[in-house]
Amino acid sequence: MKVLVIGGTGWVGHNVALAFEHAGHEVEILCRGRGHGFDEEVSFLPRHQGDKTDRAFLAGVLEAGEYDVVVDSVPVPAVIETLAEMPDSYGRYLHCGSTGVCTPLQYLPADEEHPFATKSYEGFGGKVRADQAVFDHSEELRWTILRPCCIAGPGKFPLDNIGGRRPDFLKDLREGKEIDLPGDGSVPLQIVHVKDLARAFVQAAESGATYGEVYHICGAHALPLWRYCEVNAEAVGGTLRWKGLSFDGMIAKYGEEIRGGLTFLVEPMCFTTEKARNDFGFAPEFTTEGAIRDCARAALFQLS
Repeated sequence: MKVLVIGGTGWVGHNVALAFEHAGHEVEILCRGRGHGFDEEVSFLPRHQGDKTDRAFLAGVLEAGEYDVVVDSVPVPAVIETLAEMPDSYGRYLHCGSTGVCTPLQYLPADEEHPFATKSYEGFGGKVRADQAVFDHSEELRWTILRPCCIAGPGKFPLDNIGGRRPDFLKDLREGKEIDLPGDGSVPLQIVHVKDLARAFVQAAESGATYGEVYHICGAHALPLWRYCEVNAEAVGGTLRWKGLSFDGMIAKYGEEIRGGLTFLVEPMCFTTEKARNDFGFAPEFTTEGAIRDCARAALFQLS
């Protein structure tokens, strides 16, 4: 297959591009060319540099490329609308969403029939709008949506105890400092390794069973937040010490700026991946704990 990865120098996008290339497909990337991200890792791949939301630019790339598959790692409605206007210029469209569009969850584990979010979370309004744009143009697009849960792996700091990705989280764990967790630390959190997510895109693209479908792409099981933090501590040679604080207590201590991330962190995250397993054989190669450890160790090396 000939594949175009939009956002191919980003964290998710470059892993997707490399996974398709490793599987023997012809890969090109589209990026803004700002000189940051993971540019070096995919420097050997042909690229188109420009603004994906510029209709003329994107249309020209699509018309010249004759792609079998277009993958958008950071989708926005403007790109989806351009793709919907010219469906004969490429084969199919794979879209990276997020399980965050489902929260707060109405049942556990949540499947793909779960409705969109009933309240807005910081950073996920755009994901809802992008998914909705696909559904609005479902007749014009040959689409598949993959929705990962919280992503881990080399290239990013792990999710921390206040709902962000602060570098000091790992330092505190390594040094055995006591950290605060919201509530009693029992809220479930589900992780997927970025390389498992990338492989899922390849599997979905290679399967004819995924047209017009949404899939959750997650690790095998969820962990309580305290255990997630404990695995991170073990990975960097520390021991977890923690105490619980109320939501309001966390805000009072760390500031109003953490409210968005913390609000999301205290929502239960638990999803089934049975549909992806049945339709195209998705099975994570990393265990949940293995994904956490890999992310923490790589991030610690980056800090040192």
